[in-house]
Amino acid sequence: MYSCFSSLGCPELSLDQIAELAERNRMAAIELRAVNGGVDLVGELEKRFGDPSEAASWIKGKPFKVAMLGTSFRLMRDTAGKDHLLAFLDWAAALGASYLRVFDGGTDGSEAEIEEARATLDWWYGARARRGTAVDLAVETHDSLVTKEPLARFIAATDCPVLWDAHHTWRKGGMSPEETLAVLGDRIVHVHFKDSVTTPAGFAYCLPGDGEFPIQSLLAGLQAKSYRGALSLEWEKLWHKQLPELQLALDAAFSRSWWPSVA
Repeated sequence: MYSCFSSLGCPELSLDQIAELAERNRMAAIELRAVNGGVDLVGELEKRFGDPSEAASWIKGKPFKVAMLGTSFRLMRDTAGKDHLLAFLDWAAALGASYLRVFDGGTDGSEAEIEEARATLDWWYGARARRGTAVDLAVETHDSLVTKEPLARFIAATDCPVLWDAHHTWRKGGMSPEETLAVLGDRIVHVHFKDSVTTPAGFAYCLPGDGEFPIQSLLAGLQAKSYRGALSLEWEKLWHKQLPELQLALDAAFSRSWWPSVA
């Protein structure tokens, strides 16, 4: 496993400032989602580089890799549009990102919703083949895919790689890391972690290691699976502005000694 963070945790920073933060913390990888205060990632990349070839030159000089680009596309009930997703492809290829993050977008994970996801994936595989790129989608366990039955139904019906948000399946889906791993098998290509504490209103995010999330169970399960992908801190500061700065969360995670700083 190797360390990674999502730029969702430092949404006010420019791309170059995000890179400086990654270098300063000896990160092995980053995932790009928020830049310059918003999530118009393609627009920000166009403003910074103009052309994907310039982005390719930029990343060559960095000591970290870009593991993933975060989109707003949904496999079910999409609102962003297919053109939105396709606009990421050349940028992902230029930056060396293997995956585009998409949401599942479902409400109940019914067979009808899973069939819609399958149809969307069929379209995607055709579009990807026509573009001649190796960049693939990774669906996040985010909406209906946080509970066991819908997630198992999706895994059985598709070949789509999975971005496992381990906090969502635990806190929102009620599954232990061991239970989720049993469902996901070898489908995991990227892992999000964060921590939280129970509150009267539900839960509140806290610094990694200060809450109730069973991080040691997660790590043991991933190690048992010989998982070699990113263990990525998704510090959701863009959506939860009261959270401390990302640097404090990085410091907290590294202080626990279980988060590797380099690949």
